[in-house]
Amino acid sequence: MSLQCAMASGKVLEETYLKWVQYKDDCVRMIENEPLPQGLFCNRTFDRYACWPDTPAGSMVNISCPFYLPWYDKVSQGAVRRLCGSDGLWERGDNGQVWRDMTQCEEEEVTKLHCTRNYIHANLFLSLILRAVSVIIKDTMLDATGEEKS
Repeated sequence: MSLQCAMASGKVLEETYLKWVQYKDDCVRMIENEPLPQGLFCNRTFDRYACWPDTPAGSMVNISCPFYLPWYDKVSQGAVRRLCGSDGLWERGDNGQVWRDMTQCEEEEVTKLHCTRNYIHANLFLSLILRAVSVIIKDTMLDATGEEKS
């Protein structure tokens, strides 16, 4: 990895972290300042990914994808979801962790297979294979005709 590329990725990481801290601080302020609702509800919380408001028992809450994500401009219309159980506790998945669906906030990984670098490598390997095959055929033909190798 080039120094310039390493510096760029380090800057992205730093900017992402600073935005995450701002998001967390905004969430903590909301948690501390919003009045509590009436009735049975799941508590507001910050799970280090998203800021969840108080949610009525037995309902699903949808919130916008967190703005600190480096690919936020691609998923800004998406939402992350969490389910509040009828008992007023956040639903848990099979692994025991609180369940959330953040698929709409994930970056699409599109790999470009038809790029110049891949064409160059494919041609390089093909030329090496053809060279090896030609050497094997030449050696086989020379052995079959009984000529000495030089």
